[in-house]
Amino acid sequence: YPFTASNTLNPHALPYYPSRENNVTIININCRSVVNKVNELLLLAEHTSAAIICLTETWLSSHNNLSIPGYTSFRRDRPSQENRSGRHGERGYGGVAILVKDDCFRICNLRPDLQHPSIESIWLDLITKDNSSILVGCMYRTPSQTASQLSYFCDSLEQSLQHIDWLSTTLFLTGDFNAHHSSWCHQDSNSTPGEKLNTVFTCFGLQQMVNFPTRWAPDSLSSSCLDLLVTNRPQLVRSVDSGAPLGSSDHLAIVIRFCCSPLQVAPDIAPSSPEKEDGRIRPMYKFRAVPPETWQDINQDLSCLPWHDIHRCSNVNEAVAQFDNALQSVFRRHLQPFRFNHSNRPPSTKSLSSSLPPWLTPEL
Repeated sequence: YPFTASNTLNPHALPYYPSRENNVTIININCRSVVNKVNELLLLAEHTSAAIICLTETWLSSHNNLSIPGYTSFRRDRPSQENRSGRHGERGYGGVAILVKDDCFRICNLRPDLQHPSIESIWLDLITKDNSSILVGCMYRTPSQTASQLSYFCDSLEQSLQHIDWLSTTLFLTGDFNAHHSSWCHQDSNSTPGEKLNTVFTCFGLQQMVNFPTRWAPDSLSSSCLDLLVTNRPQLVRSVDSGAPLGSSDHLAIVIRFCCSPLQVAPDIAPSSPEKEDGRIRPMYKFRAVPPETWQDINQDLSCLPWHDIHRCSNVNEAVAQFDNALQSVFRRHLQPFRFNHSNRPPSTKSLSSSLPPWLTPEL
């Protein structure tokens, strides 16, 4: 399954999520009918071993089956009376689905509280084997929406986002939004749907990660970025690539690789062996000489840390260890440590009793 283009690696990805076994791949594809492309979808799943495959414009109806070996499918078909021709009982267009690899997640639950009756979307709560929480959403917005329908779509998306527990959730929202915005892809000009959607994303602190064209218009050379990936934790995204279309679809596949492991220190910035063997030796940092721009980088990295992983720790000692590892990782990335050996510190000659307050008596 060839890749036709590639986005650069995310330069803001944090360095303490290094374990390859914790890397997860999400693929987002506009199928323009998946019924006649099942073989291509099977090949894609086998070639990429993607943990999550998000599909838009599935064009499925109730009598169609969507089954990929090794995956559990969750789908939401467009009702037949809402298809293009308007004739009841004909194959429904639109539609979304998510395929989840069976051996990748410990828990996989639908989130019906985030869905709206007239919005083509599907939301899944996923818990990994190391207890990381991921919320995956897949949406399709038809380009023929009226102004009132667009407002309803954006309002419904806001309501869904308001029901998310942002402290403990990593969100990956994918799909075909049929909207343009120059901040997503520099060659696109802003459209009204793009401006409205970008406002929603910005209000919730979400970042759109796809910055290349994903769809080529038929009978023309024009291209635009319509298939998006939106997340609240861009630092977890390792790369965003584009792949060949599925069959005759005019949309590229979007391949997202991210890391979902709990907080940990990367091997290249982990403490040296003497520090591991002797707890009295710890790196120390001089903060007074740190320039303002470095503090800005430190604050940015600290604000991006998934602190909710610490809340999942089973005891306070584990929580303190993970907190210390995370803090030390950020400091090592931006600051030059100097060594301070407590064993070489001269003994204090000051009497403890001389510093005691008068009300602290031996009886207390």
